[in-house]
Parts: sequence; structure tokens; C-alpha cells
Amino acid sequence: MPSLAEIHIGLVTDTHFWFESDCGFGADQRQLQPQSQLLLDLLLTGLRAQPLDLVLHLGDITCGGGGYGMPDPQVAATIRKVKAGLETVGCPVGMVPGNHDCRLGHSFADTNTLLGLPSDRGVGYTFPEARLHIELIHSQTPTRAEKAASMQEGANPIHGRAAPAELVRLQDALQAVAGLNVVVCSHQLLMPMSSWREPAGPKMQIANHREIVRLLARHGQVQAIFQGHTHAYDLHQTPLGRGVCTAVVAPALIQWPVSWLHLTATSQELRWQLKPLPVPPEILARSQASVERDQPAGRPAWSPWRIDLSG
Repeated sequence: MPSLAEIHIGLVTDTHFWFESDCGFGADQRQLQPQSQLLLDLLLTGLRAQPLDLVLHLGDITCGGGGYGMPDPQVAATIRKVKAGLETVGCPVGMVPGNHDCRLGHSFADTNTLLGLPSDRGVGYTFPEARLHIELIHSQTPTRAEKAASMQEGANPIHGRAAPAELVRLQDALQAVAGLNVVVCSHQLLMPMSSWREPAGPKMQIANHREIVRLLARHGQVQAIFQGHTHAYDLHQTPLGRGVCTAVVAPALIQWPVSWLHLTATSQELRWQLKPLPVPPEILARSQASVERDQPAGRPAWSPWRIDLSG
């Protein structure tokens, strides 16, 4: 009989917290930075209410790196605060940086140290009882030319790039878990978004995503890819190697629908559900109206969602 042990994972992305900010950002101030403390408190309450085995943050923890005007000292302070909060949930916490998680014009070395990551490399988690392996990819290693070009716009590079060392780590990790189902997570996109909206441009994708996708295709059992960065909820199934993979973009916590994802995995299935935070409607109204004008937050049929792994 196959094992039916359940593994529970809380997945959050694009919190963009700025605890000292007195204004929101984005079109019509759809992002809720002035409510950062409320959102963090509600998020931690929601995560603690679940029997979680792992919490993942896919990046853009803060508003650093240009574009928002967040003072440099507040970047590290915010990362420390969010990491410390997530660690109170009572299970392992995996975090990778997004493009906004370092000081403008600097490398991600300090951020890697704060997050407990090896230099420019992500981390993997294996749950043999559920025949599951999770890969959290580090994608914030722009080239010098990319950094120089982006600085002309006053921001760190928006698109991602995985370092050569990260590609080696990923290849070795996938070889070590041959036979297990794999879930891959990244900040920027590895897979394009579905056809229900305009496809994301190059700034949304990891620059060397094709190399990463080739590694995933060779493994043969990558069941799902979870991504952030675009501040939308999106889902579609796409070919990967000889099989089919479900590509998911998780919604940004900082704007409507202000949600995280609760993943449940066994050896037979992977399922997840959108978990909106109970934010007062009067706080959400402007964010929801702004988002719905040009960027639907996802189809209701996408939550809950289930992938059959029994075959």
C-alpha cells in the first residue's frame, strides 16, 4: 500500500512589507504597505492555525532595491522581522530573496546571510514519507551588465538569473531524489503565464529559465512549479519533458486577494487551497477594485486544486 502520510506546506510570496510606510504603492495604491503589521499578524495567525510541516516564502519580502524608495537600513530590519515571525509557526522555514530584497546597487550577499542561504544558492526539502521533494530556487544573481543597465532606471534588475553554482546544485539535488515527485518554487517565472491574460514579458522571467527547465524536464517527475513576482494568481498545465506540469503563480500577499496557499501532499496527490487573510473589507476595497480593473486575481475554479500522483 502506498504511504498516505500528509505533508502540509504554507506558501507565501510578495509580501512587500514596509512597516514604516504611510502610503501604499502600485496603481491606485493597490498595495497595502501601511497595513504591513496587520497583514503580518494575520498571516502568522493563519499559518499557526494549520498543522504545517514547512513554510516557504518565494521572495520580495520587502520594498528595497529601488522603485519604492525604502531606506536601506529598513531592508535588513524587515527581513529579520519577517523571518523571525515565520519561525514562530513552529516548523522549518525556507525563504529566497526576490529582486526587492537587497539594498539598491548591492549584491544579495547580506540578504543570503540573513536568510541562512549559501552564496547565491537555494535549498531543497525532502519528505520521503510522501515521496516528495521541494526545490526552492535562488534567482537573484544578475550579471554586471544587467546590474549596470538596471541602475540607469534606479532599481535592481527586475528579471532573475540563477548562478552557475545554483544550476549545479539543482542538477545534483534532482539526481539525488530520482523516483520522487518534485515541486519547484522560484520568485521570477520559470514558465510563462496562461493564455487568459497577456503573457508576461522578459522582465517577469528568469533570464536563464530555459536551462533550468531543461534540468527539470530530465528529472521526469516535476509535478508543479510555484512562482511569484507578477502579483497575480494564475494556473495552467503545460508540457514538461515527456510529461505535464502544473505552472502556478501565487498571488502577492500585499494586495487583493491578500492570500497565501496551503499545500497538502501525499504520495497519491498534491492539492492546494487559496487562504485569504481576514482583512476588514474597508481596507481591501480600493485594492480589490484596482486589481480587478486590469488584472483578475484568478478563477474561482483554481481553488482548491488537485493533481493526481497515483499514476
